[in-house]
Amino acid sequence: MESLKCSICDSSYADRMPKMLGCGCCFCLQCLENIQHEGTIKCVDCGEITILSREGVSALPTNVALKKLALKLEKQKEEEAVFQCSEHPLKKVELFCSSPECMKPVCVLCSMTIHKNHNFEAIDAAFEYQRISVVSRVEAVKGILGLVDKEIDDVKNQVTLLENEKQVAEHNVRESFNKIRDWATRREAELLETLETSTQSIFTELASSQQNLTTLSSATKQNIHEIELHLEKINSNNSNNNNTANDNRLNQLEFLKNMKKYTNNLDLSISNLQQQISNKSTCNNNNQPS
Repeated sequence: MESLKCSICDSSYADRMPKMLGCGCCFCLQCLENIQHEGTIKCVDCGEITILSREGVSALPTNVALKKLALKLEKQKEEEAVFQCSEHPLKKVELFCSSPECMKPVCVLCSMTIHKNHNFEAIDAAFEYQRISVVSRVEAVKGILGLVDKEIDDVKNQVTLLENEKQVAEHNVRESFNKIRDWATRREAELLETLETSTQSIFTELASSQQNLTTLSSATKQNIHEIELHLEKINSNNSNNNNTANDNRLNQLEFLKNMKKYTNNLDLSISNLQQQISNKSTCNNNNQPS
Protein backbone atom coordinates (compact mmCIF):
# COMPACT_ATOMS: atom_id res chain seq x y z
CA MET A 1 0.00 0.00 0.00
CA GLU A 2 2.88 2.34 -0.60
CA SER A 3 0.73 4.13 -3.19
CA LEU A 4 -1.53 5.32 -0.35
CA LYS A 5 1.38 7.36 1.05
CA CYS A 6 3.25 10.38 -0.29
CA SER A 7 6.58 9.11 -1.61
CA ILE A 8 8.32 12.33 -0.48
CA CYS A 9 7.31 12.56 3.20
CA ASP A 10 5.88 9.01 3.64
CA SER A 11 2.68 10.44 5.17
CA SER A 12 -0.63 8.65 4.62
CA TYR A 13 -3.10 10.34 2.32
CA ALA A 14 -5.68 9.81 5.07
CA ASP A 15 -3.96 12.78 6.79
CA ARG A 16 -2.75 14.65 3.67
CA MET A 17 -4.38 15.89 0.46
CA PRO A 18 -3.12 13.97 -2.64
CA LYS A 19 -2.51 16.31 -5.62
CA MET A 20 -1.96 14.99 -9.15
CA LEU A 21 0.78 16.39 -11.44
CA GLY A 22 0.52 16.56 -15.22
CA CYS A 23 2.42 13.27 -15.44
CA GLY A 24 -0.20 11.49 -13.32
CA CYS A 25 2.04 11.04 -10.28
CA CYS A 26 0.58 12.03 -6.92
CA PHE A 27 2.17 13.76 -3.94
CA CYS A 28 0.75 15.54 -0.93
CA LEU A 29 -0.10 19.24 -1.11
CA GLN A 30 2.47 20.25 1.51
CA CYS A 31 5.38 18.55 -0.26
CA LEU A 32 4.46 20.03 -3.65
CA GLU A 33 4.34 23.49 -2.05
CA ASN A 34 7.89 22.90 -0.81
CA ILE A 35 9.38 21.68 -4.09
CA GLN A 36 7.64 24.06 -6.53
CA HIS A 37 9.98 26.66 -8.05
CA GLU A 38 8.98 29.74 -10.00
CA GLY A 39 5.60 28.28 -10.96
CA THR A 40 6.88 24.84 -12.04
CA ILE A 41 7.26 21.43 -10.38
CA LYS A 42 9.64 18.67 -11.46
CA CYS A 43 8.23 15.24 -10.59
CA VAL A 44 10.56 13.42 -8.21
CA ASP A 45 9.46 10.06 -9.61
CA CYS A 46 9.53 10.50 -13.42
CA GLY A 47 11.20 13.91 -13.81
CA GLU A 48 8.42 15.44 -15.96
CA ILE A 49 7.83 19.20 -15.55
CA THR A 50 4.37 20.49 -14.57
CA ILE A 51 3.60 24.18 -15.10
CA LEU A 52 1.39 25.63 -12.39
CA SER A 53 -1.44 28.07 -12.99
CA ARG A 54 -1.62 31.40 -11.18
CA GLU A 55 -3.56 29.71 -8.35
CA GLY A 56 -0.49 27.56 -7.61
CA VAL A 57 -0.33 24.03 -6.18
CA SER A 58 -3.82 24.21 -4.65
CA ALA A 59 -5.30 24.42 -8.17
CA LEU A 60 -3.84 21.00 -9.14
CA PRO A 61 -6.49 18.24 -9.38
CA THR A 62 -7.12 16.25 -6.18
CA ASN A 63 -6.99 12.46 -6.48
CA VAL A 64 -10.34 11.91 -4.73
CA ALA A 65 -10.30 8.12 -5.24
CA LEU A 66 -6.87 7.85 -3.64
CA LYS A 67 -8.02 9.99 -0.71
CA LYS A 68 -11.15 7.84 -0.14
CA LEU A 69 -9.13 4.63 -0.36
CA ALA A 70 -6.62 5.91 2.18
CA LEU A 71 -9.41 6.91 4.56
CA LYS A 72 -11.09 3.49 4.15
CA LEU A 73 -7.83 1.68 4.88
CA GLU A 74 -7.24 3.87 7.94
CA LYS A 75 -10.70 3.02 9.27
CA GLN A 76 -10.06 -0.69 8.70
CA LYS A 77 -6.81 -0.46 10.64
CA GLU A 78 -8.61 1.25 13.53
CA GLU A 79 -11.31 -1.44 13.57
CA GLU A 80 -8.71 -4.23 13.42
CA ALA A 81 -6.85 -2.59 16.32
CA VAL A 82 -10.01 -2.83 18.40
CA PHE A 83 -10.24 -6.60 17.84
CA GLN A 84 -6.47 -7.11 18.13
CA CYS A 85 -5.07 -8.56 21.36
CA SER A 86 -2.58 -6.21 22.99
CA GLU A 87 -0.43 -9.18 24.11
CA HIS A 88 -0.78 -11.32 20.96
CA PRO A 89 -1.25 -9.03 17.90
CA LEU A 90 -2.05 -11.93 15.60
CA LYS A 91 -4.95 -13.01 17.81
CA LYS A 92 -8.39 -11.45 18.16
CA VAL A 93 -9.89 -10.67 21.56
CA GLU A 94 -12.73 -13.08 22.41
CA LEU A 95 -12.95 -12.91 26.20
CA PHE A 96 -13.06 -10.33 28.96
CA CYS A 97 -10.77 -10.82 31.96
CA SER A 98 -12.87 -9.67 34.92
CA SER A 99 -10.19 -10.16 37.56
CA PRO A 100 -9.77 -6.83 39.44
CA GLU A 101 -6.11 -6.50 38.47
CA CYS A 102 -6.93 -6.80 34.73
CA MET A 103 -10.43 -5.77 33.66
CA LYS A 104 -9.72 -5.85 29.91
CA PRO A 105 -10.47 -7.83 26.73
CA VAL A 106 -8.05 -10.71 25.98
CA CYS A 107 -7.58 -13.50 23.45
CA VAL A 108 -7.95 -17.24 24.10
CA LEU A 109 -4.17 -17.66 24.23
CA CYS A 110 -4.01 -15.04 27.00
CA SER A 111 -6.54 -17.04 29.02
CA MET A 112 -4.20 -20.03 28.92
CA THR A 113 -0.96 -18.14 29.56
CA ILE A 114 -0.68 -14.64 30.99
CA HIS A 115 -4.22 -14.62 32.46
CA LYS A 116 -4.28 -18.25 33.53
CA ASN A 117 -6.54 -18.91 36.54
CA HIS A 118 -8.26 -15.49 36.10
CA ASN A 119 -11.99 -14.96 35.82
CA PHE A 120 -13.38 -14.60 32.29
CA GLU A 121 -16.65 -13.61 30.71
CA ALA A 122 -18.01 -13.56 27.20
CA ILE A 123 -17.64 -10.18 25.50
CA ASP A 124 -21.43 -9.63 25.26
CA ALA A 125 -22.04 -10.57 28.91
CA ALA A 126 -19.08 -8.49 30.09
CA PHE A 127 -20.27 -5.51 28.08
CA GLU A 128 -23.79 -5.71 29.54
CA TYR A 129 -22.48 -6.07 33.09
CA GLN A 130 -19.97 -3.24 32.73
CA ARG A 131 -22.55 -1.08 30.97
CA ILE A 132 -24.97 -1.47 33.86
CA SER A 133 -22.17 -0.82 36.34
CA VAL A 134 -21.05 2.35 34.56
CA VAL A 135 -24.65 3.59 34.12
CA SER A 136 -25.23 2.99 37.85
CA ARG A 137 -22.12 4.99 38.70
CA VAL A 138 -23.13 7.74 36.29
CA GLU A 139 -26.53 7.98 37.98
CA ALA A 140 -24.86 8.09 41.39
CA VAL A 141 -22.55 10.87 40.23
CA LYS A 142 -25.56 12.70 38.75
CA GLY A 143 -27.22 12.50 42.16
CA ILE A 144 -24.14 13.98 43.80
CA LEU A 145 -23.99 16.64 41.09
CA GLY A 146 -27.63 17.45 41.88
CA LEU A 147 -26.64 18.07 45.50
CA VAL A 148 -23.67 20.13 44.32
CA ASP A 149 -25.94 22.18 42.05
CA LYS A 150 -28.27 22.76 45.02
CA GLU A 151 -25.32 23.92 47.11
CA ILE A 152 -24.22 26.20 44.28
CA ASP A 153 -27.74 27.67 44.11
CA ASP A 154 -27.71 28.16 47.91
CA VAL A 155 -24.37 29.96 47.68
CA LYS A 156 -25.69 32.14 44.85
CA ASN A 157 -28.76 33.00 46.93
CA GLN A 158 -26.57 33.84 49.91
CA VAL A 159 -24.37 36.03 47.71
CA THR A 160 -27.45 37.80 46.32
CA LEU A 161 -28.88 38.28 49.84
CA LEU A 162 -25.54 39.57 51.10
CA GLU A 163 -25.26 42.00 48.17
CA ASN A 164 -28.78 43.30 48.89
CA GLU A 165 -28.00 43.69 52.59
CA LYS A 166 -24.76 45.44 51.71
CA GLN A 167 -26.58 47.88 49.44
CA VAL A 168 -29.15 48.61 52.17
CA ALA A 169 -26.39 49.11 54.74
CA GLU A 170 -24.47 51.41 52.38
CA HIS A 171 -27.66 53.42 51.78
CA ASN A 172 -28.29 53.72 55.53
CA VAL A 173 -24.70 54.77 56.21
CA ARG A 174 -24.79 57.41 53.46
CA GLU A 175 -28.19 58.67 54.63
CA SER A 176 -27.01 58.88 58.27
CA PHE A 177 -23.85 60.75 57.35
CA ASN A 178 -25.80 63.07 55.05
CA LYS A 179 -28.02 63.95 58.01
CA ILE A 180 -24.96 64.49 60.19
CA ARG A 181 -23.37 66.69 57.52
CA ASP A 182 -26.61 68.68 57.13
CA TRP A 183 -26.84 69.16 60.90
CA ALA A 184 -23.16 70.11 61.10
CA THR A 185 -23.60 72.62 58.26
CA ARG A 186 -26.62 74.21 59.95
CA ARG A 187 -24.87 74.24 63.32
CA GLU A 188 -21.79 75.81 61.76
CA ALA A 189 -23.92 78.55 60.21
CA GLU A 190 -25.70 79.15 63.56
CA LEU A 191 -22.42 79.37 65.49
CA LEU A 192 -20.84 81.66 62.91
CA GLU A 193 -23.92 83.90 62.99
CA THR A 194 -23.86 83.99 66.81
CA LEU A 195 -20.14 84.76 66.75
CA GLU A 196 -20.66 87.52 64.22
CA THR A 197 -23.47 89.05 66.27
CA SER A 198 -21.60 88.86 69.57
CA THR A 199 -18.33 90.18 68.19
CA GLN A 200 -20.12 92.97 66.34
CA SER A 201 -21.73 94.03 69.63
CA ILE A 202 -18.34 93.95 71.34
CA PHE A 203 -16.76 95.90 68.49
CA THR A 204 -19.50 98.54 68.85
CA GLU A 205 -19.05 98.81 72.62
CA LEU A 206 -15.26 98.93 72.32
CA ALA A 207 -15.47 101.61 69.63
CA SER A 208 -17.82 103.65 71.84
CA SER A 209 -15.52 103.18 74.82
CA GLN A 210 -12.55 104.20 72.73
CA GLN A 211 -14.36 107.32 71.55
CA ASN A 212 -15.41 108.27 75.10
CA LEU A 213 -11.92 107.71 76.45
CA THR A 214 -10.42 109.75 73.64
CA THR A 215 -12.89 112.61 74.26
CA LEU A 216 -12.31 112.59 78.02
CA SER A 217 -8.57 112.30 77.57
CA SER A 218 -8.55 115.30 75.24
CA ALA A 219 -10.72 117.36 77.62
CA THR A 220 -8.55 116.44 80.60
CA LYS A 221 -5.39 117.29 78.73
CA GLN A 222 -6.96 120.64 77.81
CA ASN A 223 -7.78 121.36 81.50
CA ILE A 224 -4.26 120.44 82.57
CA HIS A 225 -2.83 122.59 79.81
CA GLU A 226 -4.98 125.55 80.93
CA ILE A 227 -3.87 125.15 84.58
CA GLU A 228 -0.23 124.81 83.62
CA LEU A 229 -0.45 127.96 81.46
CA HIS A 230 -2.03 129.88 84.34
CA LEU A 231 0.63 128.73 86.79
CA GLU A 232 3.37 129.51 84.30
CA LYS A 233 1.96 133.02 83.90
CA ILE A 234 1.93 133.54 87.68
CA ASN A 235 5.46 132.31 88.04
CA SER A 236 6.58 134.55 85.21
CA ASN A 237 4.91 137.59 86.77
CA ASN A 238 6.37 136.84 90.18
CA SER A 239 9.86 136.73 88.75
CA ASN A 240 9.37 140.02 86.96
CA ASN A 241 11.06 142.73 89.02
CA ASN A 242 8.87 145.39 87.48
CA ASN A 243 5.72 143.93 88.98
CA THR A 244 4.52 145.42 92.22
CA ALA A 245 3.29 143.47 95.19
CA ASN A 246 -0.18 144.44 94.19
CA ASP A 247 0.28 142.83 90.74
CA ASN A 248 1.45 139.62 92.29
CA ARG A 249 -1.47 139.62 94.69
CA LEU A 250 -3.83 140.17 91.81
CA ASN A 251 -2.45 137.12 89.97
CA GLN A 252 -2.75 135.00 93.07
CA LEU A 253 -6.36 136.04 93.63
CA GLU A 254 -7.18 135.35 90.00
CA PHE A 255 -5.75 131.84 90.29
CA LEU A 256 -7.61 131.21 93.53
CA LYS A 257 -10.78 132.41 91.86
CA ASN A 258 -10.37 129.77 89.15
CA MET A 259 -9.11 127.15 91.58
CA LYS A 260 -12.57 125.71 92.22
CA LYS A 261 -13.20 125.40 88.49
CA TYR A 262 -9.81 123.77 87.96
CA THR A 263 -10.33 121.37 90.84
CA ASN A 264 -13.86 120.44 89.79
CA ASN A 265 -12.73 119.88 86.20
CA LEU A 266 -9.84 117.68 87.30
CA ASP A 267 -12.00 115.71 89.75
CA LEU A 268 -14.67 115.27 87.09
CA SER A 269 -12.07 114.14 84.53
CA ILE A 270 -10.60 111.65 87.00
CA SER A 271 -14.06 110.30 87.87
CA ASN A 272 -15.10 110.03 84.22
CA LEU A 273 -11.82 108.39 83.19
CA GLN A 274 -12.01 105.84 86.01
CA GLN A 275 -15.63 105.13 85.17
CA GLN A 276 -14.81 104.58 81.48
CA ILE A 277 -11.89 102.33 82.37
CA SER A 278 -14.12 100.33 84.75
CA ASN A 279 -16.85 100.07 82.08
CA LYS A 280 -14.30 98.87 79.53
CA SER A 281 -13.03 96.15 81.89
CA THR A 282 -16.58 94.99 82.60
CA CYS A 283 -17.30 94.96 78.86
CA ASN A 284 -14.20 92.86 78.20
CA ASN A 285 -15.13 90.34 80.91
CA ASN A 286 -18.79 90.02 79.98
CA ASN A 287 -18.54 90.04 76.19
CA GLN A 288 -15.69 87.69 75.37
CA PRO A 289 -16.60 85.72 72.16
CA SER A 290 -17.38 82.07 72.93
